[in-house]
Amino acid sequence: MRSTMLMLWVTSTSGTTICSTVRDLWERGELSTLAFDEVMRLDPCRTNVSTSFSPTSSSRRSLKYWGKSNSKQSPAKADPTKAWAFKLLGARAAELDGEWSQMQTPTLANFDVPQYHLAFQALWLGLTRTLFTARILPVDPAGGKHRNHRWTIARYYIDKALRAPEVKALGDGKVCAEVGDKHFLHTYFPTCAEMLAVDLKDPKADVLVDLVHPDWTDPRIKQAHFDLLVVGEVMEHIDRVDVALATLVRLLKPGGTIVWTTPFLMQYHANPGDENRYSPTRVNALFDRAGLDTVKSDGVGNWLAVTLYLAGFGTDETHSSELDAPDRDGSRPYWIDVIAVGRKRTSSLDSRAMPTAETPALSLEAALRRVQPGSNRRAWKSMVAPAKLQHLYESVLHNISVAEHPVDGAFVECGVWRGGATMMMLYAEFAALSRDGSHPHRDVWLFDTFEGMPVPGKRDGSRAARRWDNVQASIANNSAARERTAGWSAEDMATGGDGGEYVDTSGQVRWNYGPIDIVRKNIESTTYPSERVRYIKGKVEDTLTSPGQVLPQKIALLRLDTDWYKSTKTEFEVLVPRLSPGGLLIVDDYCAWQGARQATDEFLATQGTNFFIQHIGKGDDGGRHGVCFAIWKKR
Repeated sequence: MRSTMLMLWVTSTSGTTICSTVRDLWERGELSTLAFDEVMRLDPCRTNVSTSFSPTSSSRRSLKYWGKSNSKQSPAKADPTKAWAFKLLGARAAELDGEWSQMQTPTLANFDVPQYHLAFQALWLGLTRTLFTARILPVDPAGGKHRNHRWTIARYYIDKALRAPEVKALGDGKVCAEVGDKHFLHTYFPTCAEMLAVDLKDPKADVLVDLVHPDWTDPRIKQAHFDLLVVGEVMEHIDRVDVALATLVRLLKPGGTIVWTTPFLMQYHANPGDENRYSPTRVNALFDRAGLDTVKSDGVGNWLAVTLYLAGFGTDETHSSELDAPDRDGSRPYWIDVIAVGRKRTSSLDSRAMPTAETPALSLEAALRRVQPGSNRRAWKSMVAPAKLQHLYESVLHNISVAEHPVDGAFVECGVWRGGATMMMLYAEFAALSRDGSHPHRDVWLFDTFEGMPVPGKRDGSRAARRWDNVQASIANNSAARERTAGWSAEDMATGGDGGEYVDTSGQVRWNYGPIDIVRKNIESTTYPSERVRYIKGKVEDTLTSPGQVLPQKIALLRLDTDWYKSTKTEFEVLVPRLSPGGLLIVDDYCAWQGARQATDEFLATQGTNFFIQHIGKGDDGGRHGVCFAIWKKR
């Protein structure tokens, strides 16, 4: 828009043409009032105002510029455009460069350059100072005086949507509640017969309540009591959104309505931090799982609105036609906010079973934060790359535990370290179960030494042997490490550094050490039923072939992460035949260690026709990103 205006200024031959063109743009809504006002302040427009123009009510801010004339004469009378350019350059010269400060009334004699060069330079500098800085720079260094104010760009869209008659009427004479401080209720639903504000921490709320673990003993928090619930810019702060939404739905009467607004690209509240972002599609899915029919779910905000918001501008510095215009492809994106209305189903037959506080249906992002919290690897429960953990989560959610055709069998992992990969499986299982309210029913089998990596064998190659020797030498011969770890508990040793590489009090090196107590603690943190989780301790190749060892009859997901040939070969021989049709097999270190790769190749050479191969990434020599494909058993 600004570049279009600049070309108009530079190519026009008279002040009248310039001002008329700009006025036409403004009348058609293609130019903001702010830019229009800035142009009207300039001499050619103040001198060449058309007396026949009759401004509308929307142009009241510009009335002070109409009908005025400038009695001063320009040094270049024959060309109003050049005269204005010289005057503007002289007025701005002191700000642009000190050496021009004495040129208050420049004439062509002051410059040994062609006239059109001078006019172009003057126009460019003048417009840059008057128009560009007025619209591009933030309102203040803090990022805009309008942030978190009623008239932010984001609030414009919220205000417009909630003031729509069909939305505003939802509160007429109804019992209403808001998650917050009742600001939205007072502003947009003043006709509610009763108003209640609930929040976790806001001191302005009537009731302080945790939506994930609600206190149903408070007499003001009644199930099936409210006609309208308003959740304005709140759900982005909540981790377990399925559980929180289920709590809100239980507060609604059958047929009651929930009004939801939440940011997408922008952060609305700086404190507390945001946990999630929502698209209209995701809100629709959340509503459906919680027992709500979607009345509307719209995204708002075009690319220009995003640009203005980032620059710190408020709605009084732009034009509604700019904010409401669709993007070039005609779409209505959701860059700024998502606004949705849902209605609780009236029939119990239509309602979906809703998750409770005991079923932690974490999103992928939230699950990753639990397993790999931050950049401090001491707190990680898994060394697997985030992209591979994402594949694991989504495989369970979208393929293995799909309600229409779930894969039968247990989750089995060989080589668990601290249990992080298993945690991702269980979080995904909870998310899948939350769709229909089912309870966890799969058994989980965890095979590991729980004492660290065993010594590699000959078939694991020279690289594995060198790595083993280097670990032994770098740790066992490090007196500082021995002194530092002396007296450490199992938890200290398991979380004290990268990979759990330590020397215990007996002088034994522990590589990738994950003690069983730490693994059990991490698995139990998911709240998965502990009676369904089995921990099998010992070298995997020994425990799998031990007489009398109970094993799962059917396996839905088998994850192999023991690195070396002998253990991986045994896992293929004993466990893979138990994989159910449609089941998933992951060999974590196929692309990292020779032993795991050789055992896998030998199996696929004889049994490969029964499986599909799915490429999911590249491995590396460090072993951290060894999952490079997944193996699905044909149905």
